[in-house]
Amino acid sequence: MNLSLPIPLQTILLLTASNVFMTFAWYGHLKNLADRPGTWRPC
Repeated sequence: MNLSLPIPLQTILLLTASNVFMTFAWYGHLKNLADRPGTWRPC
């Protein structure tokens, strides 16, 4: 099976997938920090 997508569409799909992944990673990171309030302090 050879699925060839146009380069602009590949770019949009990869950027969207990356943004979704990083959003979940960021909010998961913040959720874990909320459980341990002593590990993060603002400057």
